[in-house]
Amino acid sequence: MNNKLGKIITMPDFLKHRYTPRTGSWLSIITLIAYVLTKVSVTAFTGGIFMESLLGLPFWYGAIGLIVLTGIFTVLGGMKGVMTLSAIQTPILIIGSFLVLFLGLSALGGGSITEGWTA
Repeated sequence: MNNKLGKIITMPDFLKHRYTPRTGSWLSIITLIAYVLTKVSVTAFTGGIFMESLLGLPFWYGAIGLIVLTGIFTVLGGMKGVMTLSAIQTPILIIGSFLVLFLGLSALGGGSITEGWTA
């Protein structure tokens, strides 16, 4: 067995080893473009709408401001800062998801969660 196979940890690494280095680079480029077009754009859009409704800022100020603040936070805090914030946000998101579920079922069932579930 080839010893290099144990050091492959990503799909681009595999493609570089199996085919050519350009193949792995192309996958990396396509993945980055897809990430920007899907996740980053949707996050900026919803952030702009949120800032507009919450703070009364124009949509573009909120969206671009959110992107700039995220960039500054990521550059200054590095991966440690990003992971620390994710660890803080995870329980909040889980609790919020359950609140939305139970409050929605309660509203749907006229105050009863079980009635909302069956409805």
